[in-house]
Amino acid sequence: MFEIPGFSLPISFPDRRESKRRITLALLDQDGDIAKELLAGWSHATDAAYSPASRCARALLRHMLEREIETSRQRAISRDASGRPVLEARAGEILPIISISHAGRFIAAAYGFVARLGLDLESSAKTRDLQGIAELAFGPAERRQVEQHGPDAFYRIWTGREALAKATGRAFAQVMDRRDYISEALSEGVAQLYLDGEAWSLAHARPLEHLFLAVAWQD
Repeated sequence: MFEIPGFSLPISFPDRRESKRRITLALLDQDGDIAKELLAGWSHATDAAYSPASRCARALLRHMLEREIETSRQRAISRDASGRPVLEARAGEILPIISISHAGRFIAAAYGFVARLGLDLESSAKTRDLQGIAELAFGPAERRQVEQHGPDAFYRIWTGREALAKATGRAFAQVMDRRDYISEALSEGVAQLYLDGEAWSLAHARPLEHLFLAVAWQD
């Protein structure tokens, strides 16, 4: 058996002791030996339809879910109408919500027994017109953050917007709608947001110097 490098974030501090009230995440280098072992032991026949990164992320999720679902190794992970990953269900089961993302050679996977969940991972190693993207996609307050604080602000906002869009199922249309979702500067850790009258939790992390990660969820 091998260990998956990962960490957990509490959904809310009062529920920290309840294992069913947590978001569990893992980050993995898909070029490493652990990824090869995962693909060998935790892949499913249906994974062949997806990209190499998505196949590795699905294998990682099955391994992570073994503690919750004994038969996770045999479960297909498909997509719903909005493109979100969905775990194959069996009669009478209450399953966690799952999400995956990848950037470069790194993949991230998350699950939680929550109403909605979205995860995004981005690398700052690519050359991008950050100000131009912000002008096209972000709200006014978010654009001001990028002007004032540069790439760090851009990637925290972009990953947060992506994670929220994945969680709501509105996908790229929400990412690019030029509304303010993250109007105040956020540091690493968990923040509470209100979108269209609904309460959300949004967590940011920077697992490596060039990697930015965000996870959004709703109880």
